[in-house]
Amino acid sequence: MWPMITIADHEKLTIAAGLLISFTGQYSSNMSVTFGGYLVASVPLILLFTFTNRYYVQGLLSTAIKL
Repeated sequence: MWPMITIADHEKLTIAAGLLISFTGQYSSNMSVTFGGYLVASVPLILLFTFTNRYYVQGLLSTAIKL
């Protein structure tokens, strides 16, 4: 909700706000398409986390051991 309030240009909205505006009408909304868009938009973040999780955990462990 906050990006839709603060950003006036629809070209500069975040992915979530852009999907909400694109697939929601005044009296109806197509929630299945909106949720499908959210799923597609989250896939790169899930892949990034999957492949970098090992380095993230190593960093946490290395800072936790240093006293």
